[in-house]
Amino acid sequence: MEADAADKKRLWAVVLGLTPKLDGNQWCILWGDDMQTGVVGFGSCPVDAINDFEKAMYAVGGKK
Repeated sequence: MEADAADKKRLWAVVLGLTPKLDGNQWCILWGDDMQTGVVGFGSCPVDAINDFEKAMYAVGGKK
């Protein structure tokens, strides 16, 4: 349980202080000014959006 909580604290969304927001019927996490120039993650629930955001961050090397 403690290891799981520690892993969650290392997620980019947590480190950057981002929170998922509902966008239509999907949850979204955005880092940046807009979806075209920022890094974004979507999902059917907040956890899925965070996981998608993680993949997007690693795809750009953690740099915006």
